[in-house]
Amino acid sequence: MPKGTRFSVTRTWITDSVTGHRMLRMTDLGANDQLLYFTSSSLTADDRYLVFISDRDGGHPNLYSLDCETSEAVQLTSNQAGELESYVYFDGNREGLGKASVSLHSPSGDVYYIQGRPRKGAVVRKVNAVTLAELDLAELPADHLTAFTHVSDDNSLLCVPIIHESAFSEGPKRISPLVDERGMKSQVLLVRTDGTGTELAWEEPAWVTHVQFQPGRTDVILYNHEWCATPGIRRMGLWDPQKGARRVRPVGGLSVNGSRMDKDDWVCHEMWHRDGEGLIYHGTTVDKVAFVGAVGLDCTGHVELAFPEGWTRYGHFTVSNDSTLLVTDGVVEVEGVANTGLRQAQWISLVRADWANRRLSWLPLCQSGSSWSSQDAHPHPIFSHSGREVLFTADPDGRRAIYIVPVDEDLKRI
Repeated sequence: MPKGTRFSVTRTWITDSVTGHRMLRMTDLGANDQLLYFTSSSLTADDRYLVFISDRDGGHPNLYSLDCETSEAVQLTSNQAGELESYVYFDGNREGLGKASVSLHSPSGDVYYIQGRPRKGAVVRKVNAVTLAELDLAELPADHLTAFTHVSDDNSLLCVPIIHESAFSEGPKRISPLVDERGMKSQVLLVRTDGTGTELAWEEPAWVTHVQFQPGRTDVILYNHEWCATPGIRRMGLWDPQKGARRVRPVGGLSVNGSRMDKDDWVCHEMWHRDGEGLIYHGTTVDKVAFVGAVGLDCTGHVELAFPEGWTRYGHFTVSNDSTLLVTDGVVEVEGVANTGLRQAQWISLVRADWANRRLSWLPLCQSGSSWSSQDAHPHPIFSHSGREVLFTADPDGRRAIYIVPVDEDLKRI
C-alpha cells in the first residue's frame, strides 16, 4: 500500500479475567501492530492521533496514524525493504525502515524515522501524522549503525546515536565487549529538524543506544552504555556541554534496605521526569532485590525503593505527569495467580513511588498476555497525555495489537 492509503480499524472491548478491568483493543489483528518505543509518546498532544508501527503492508514495517475518534488510519510511509539493521533489530538489513528509530514530537505531530537505502547511507526523515507532509533531513554514514532516537521538546533537534558497523561483526552479545576491547566510540549526532544540517554533540567510549533530551532543553541529554560491564555504575550517563559526561549512579551510594550501590547491580530503562527535574530508572541489586529508583540532576541523593522478595520479573517503568505515579509491565506479581513461567512479568500495573517518604505501592490493572517473544512484543506501557489512560502492546491472540486501559477510577485507589 502506498503512503496516504486510508482504512478503518475495528476496536474491541475486552475484560480481564482476574481483575475485571476493561481494556480497549485499538487495532484489529489484521496485522502485527505496536507502539513506538516508550521513551517517545505514541500519541499527539491532544491524544487524538495514535502513531504506530505495523507490518500490514506485505509484511514490511511502516508507520501509521490512527484517528482515535473516527478509527480511521492512514499509512505514513512506503517502506518495502523490511527492517533496518540497528540496535535491537540485529537481523535487519541496510535498506529497511528503522523500527527503533521512530520518535514523535507530540505537539506538532511530526514523526521522525530512519530509512535505509541501497548502497548509500540511511536517511533521517520526518513525516507529519496529520498532514502527511514529509522532509528528508540528513544522510548518515553508510558504515555506521543506529539505535533509538529522541526529538527535543521545541522540535528543533533530533538526537541520533551511531556506531561503526564493525561493532556488530561478532554478534549482538559481543558488541559491548568488542567496543571496550577496541576502544571504539559512539557518536551522538544532533540533526536539525528543518533539514539545515547535522553536528556532532560528543563521542562516547561505549555503545550508546538510548538518548533523551532533558524536557525543555536542547543541551542536556540522558544516555546509556548498552549491555555494558559493571552496569551498576556504567549504564546511565548525563551529558551537557559545560560539564561533559557524568555517571548518574556512581558506586558507593545507598541503595535499597540500606545496602550500598554496587558496580554489579543491574540498572536500566532510565527516563526523565516529565518536568525535567529528575529521572527514574529500575533494576536489581546483586542480592536479587528488584527496585525502582529516582535521582535529581546533580546525580546525588538517589532514592531506590524495593519490591517484595522474589518479585524480579523483567519489565519496564514509565513515568506520568506526576513523578510519583508510574506504570509498569514488570516485577509486580498477583497472589493466587499462576505465573506464565516466563522470566518476564505478565501484569500491567500502576506503581505509586512516594519518593519523599520512601514508600512503594502498586495496583495491577490487567494481564498483558504478551509472549515477550521479541522486542516488538514487549508491552512498553505509557500514559496518555491526559493521564487518564494507559497504552501497551501485546500479542495474546498471536498477533500484536495496541490496547488502551482507562485508569480514572484506579488513580483514586493508589
